[in-house]
Amino acid sequence: MIYDVTLRWVVTALFVLSAAACVRAMVVDRQLVSNVVSHTVHIIMAIAMVVMAWPRGADLPARAPMIFFLAVSLWFAVETVRSGSHRVVRAYNMMLMLATSWMYAAMGGLNLVTSSASDSMAAMPGMTMSQTPDVSESMNWVGPLNWVCTIGFVVAAMFWLYRVIAARIEAVADTAHQTAGLLCQLAMAAGMAIMFGVML
Repeated sequence: MIYDVTLRWVVTALFVLSAAACVRAMVVDRQLVSNVVSHTVHIIMAIAMVVMAWPRGADLPARAPMIFFLAVSLWFAVETVRSGSHRVVRAYNMMLMLATSWMYAAMGGLNLVTSSASDSMAAMPGMTMSQTPDVSESMNWVGPLNWVCTIGFVVAAMFWLYRVIAARIEAVADTAHQTAGLLCQLAMAAGMAIMFGVML
């Protein structure tokens, strides 16, 4: 959940934009089954991220979506190996789904807090896990991993922005189609960077 209301709406707008761009790209690519599946999964992910950003999203079960996005990341891994083209994009999508699975794990899909740390946190009135630094004694890699994800998606957002601008400058015949897919990736990367950023 994102506590800042303005930032919450920004993230919501980014993922709604990404979902809309994926819908458009899916309509254009409807003859390719793998593309339809890919766009559908991205739409599901966008919806999941919007729900996660809002207060009620924190109350929903995290284990099932964690497993779902982990399975999807494995599907993208297989597609990356099998595909003769666009392997870099498919590998990126694999990492995107894996990061989504990790976000659900960090938000309750896995027990990342040791019992002793949980007891000490419970003894501090008014404190929650998100407000207590270094709450886990054995999972000290959680923070660095979130930093890696944050920086990684910032870089990805910059890359996709460059691709969007380049596509518009080149003005090729299928620019509208290509831009829709690139906008989907750009909005998702930016949204993910913010979502991981608020977890730091």
